[in-house]
Amino acid sequence: MKISIFGDSILEGVRLENGKYTRGHALMSCFEAEHGVTLDNKSKFGSTIDKGLVRLRRAAEGGSLGSYTVLEFGGNDSAYRWDEVAARPEDEHVCATPPEKFREIYREMIDLVYKNGSWPIVCTLPPISSRLYLDHVTRGGIDKAAILRWLGDIEAISRWQEGYSRMAAELAKDRGCLLLDLRAPFPPYGEELEACLCADGIHPNLAGQQLIYKQASKEWPEIMAGRNGTEK
Repeated sequence: MKISIFGDSILEGVRLENGKYTRGHALMSCFEAEHGVTLDNKSKFGSTIDKGLVRLRRAAEGGSLGSYTVLEFGGNDSAYRWDEVAARPEDEHVCATPPEKFREIYREMIDLVYKNGSWPIVCTLPPISSRLYLDHVTRGGIDKAAILRWLGDIEAISRWQEGYSRMAAELAKDRGCLLLDLRAPFPPYGEELEACLCADGIHPNLAGQQLIYKQASKEWPEIMAGRNGTEK
């Protein structure tokens, strides 16, 4: 059985190690061996949902979608141009993909998967550390104090990202999709969460990737049985 995967760097397996990003999710091979499936991973670093839709359309047109299609988006969509925010903290700023556009494109992706005879599996997002993330995006000299003035509260960063994860879960319920809850196994905040993340506060480190692997392996039998929120 083939499973197609469309997402961003989280499911691509990106980690920040010694100041450099590395790609490759060794635990994907473990999942294939454990469950007797083939993973066709088309996740891309930095991908927003509109870019994911382009890749999904291409795969659908080529008839290459698997029996299941995993969708994982929202992290890059919820991000802002922090250099612009720092330069003009009194202005209004819009994230990469505003919520209504995010919902619209996600619905289109889900419907496209159904149309092509594959079961969509929508993922929630692992939580992020606002503290580590802000330190990372301002490391080159961007005015952190200006960003904090615009935010009002540093935890607004993680709450905003959580909102995109919640939208994904709501869409899964609304469209009768299967749901893979990647957020559930992570500690919600603080030092325990940061122990599962890279220094950028976004990407799961090896310990975090292991949480994702264990969660996917735990939920896979229910997904196969069609019991995770819907019936096949």
